[in-house]
Amino acid sequence: MSKNNQISNWSQTYYSGLKAYQHKANNEWFVMMFDKFLKADGVLTVPNLGKSFTKSGSTYKEVA
Repeated sequence: MSKNNQISNWSQTYYSGLKAYQHKANNEWFVMMFDKFLKADGVLTVPNLGKSFTKSGSTYKEVA
């Protein structure tokens, strides 16, 4: 799976049981945060998942 595809389907990867419009909203949020706010050396933390992500889109670490 390409990086762009991983990012555009981010919600489907980490959340199950959501409706299509909920995945769409989650994916739009992640892309916005990723593109506009995440610096090359930064991490994006998603508290309700307990995960942080790097600019490459991979999981950085589990957050307690």
